[in-house]
Amino acid sequence: MQLPRLMTAEGDGCDIRVLVNPPLSPAKELEEKTEEFRGTPARAFLTVKNVGHFEVTEGSEITVTPQPGVTEFILGLWIVERAFLPLLYQRGLLALHASAVKVGDASILLLGPSGFGKSSLAAGLHSRGYRFMSDDITAVHPGKLEVLPGSPEMKLFPEMGSPLGYGEESLEAHPLLPQKRYYRRPHEFHSSALPLKAIYALSNGTEPKIELLQPQEAVLELIRSSYGILSLQGIIDSGIHFRQCSQIVKAVPSFRLNWFPSPSTLSAALEMIEESLRQRKNGMME
Repeated sequence: MQLPRLMTAEGDGCDIRVLVNPPLSPAKELEEKTEEFRGTPARAFLTVKNVGHFEVTEGSEITVTPQPGVTEFILGLWIVERAFLPLLYQRGLLALHASAVKVGDASILLLGPSGFGKSSLAAGLHSRGYRFMSDDITAVHPGKLEVLPGSPEMKLFPEMGSPLGYGEESLEAHPLLPQKRYYRRPHEFHSSALPLKAIYALSNGTEPKIELLQPQEAVLELIRSSYGILSLQGIIDSGIHFRQCSQIVKAVPSFRLNWFPSPSTLSAALEMIEESLRQRKNGMME
């Protein structure tokens, strides 16, 4: 089974086993929600309406029981974009709703809910010469304070891609998110882990500015930006999760970036990020 959106790994080692059962019966019907998680930190279950069941075990195995007629491509998308979430937590990683960009020999995180401009800012920094590492779901190793690379693409609204020079020919429709487009460039992707240099928590506002976050505020931003913090209740160990967020905040400076995502404000926001990085490099921002 070819998992879509991922790069082909070198070597013959098996990191995660994906087992696909024959379609036995229709997936459990959900009254309102498209997807539903349940389980424990070591063994998580995901049910997706009209797609199938996914069992994620101890960070090393995913077992899929599809509904009849579901293609491997669709199953693969749900594995990569949803079943990987409990798997990352099972491995002791944080799965953050964030985009990551390579800056020098380190990386920065752009945190925030959907619609706050994470992907647009990452794409904008990429257009200015920075390599991107992940988009939407970003894995962070709390102990090593490292950002792990994701898949070599960004999800963009077409109106944000156009001013960055991404023409329609470079944007691919997303089968699960029709309002967004994929920008895929494997040769412009940084594919190894990097130390985490700074965190930018995005906030909507009319006055563009960057301000340093106090540790308590930064921990709350990390918790709020943890992917599945509500849907994965019972699967995420809350005590471990809080300690991991605190561990990162103690070692990595965190900022709030206030801006209103739009093509007209993108350039100013990018300049603010670059200026804050220059100030930190020169020792001017504590």
